Amino acid sequence: MNCKPEHAQRILELLLILVLIIAWIMIDRFKEPRVEAEPMPEIYQDVQAESFELAQEIVQQETELEEIKELTKQ
Repeated sequence: MNCKPEHAQRILELLLILVLIIAWIMIDRFKEPRVEAEPMPEIYQDVQAESFELAQEIVQQETELEEIKELTKQ
């Protein structure tokens, strides 16, 4: 098959584009589906808020305990 170099180059370019399109479709088809993050249920939000309040209370009590220890040392 004799063809001009310009035609051969154009054919190769079109084949490359075709291969890239097929590869893009295959990659898109097999990648994992994206999962949207669901909002946290209300009960978990309440538990999280309670845990934070308890943690703050513990820190405050520990601070008070340290102050009492300092006062009793003096």
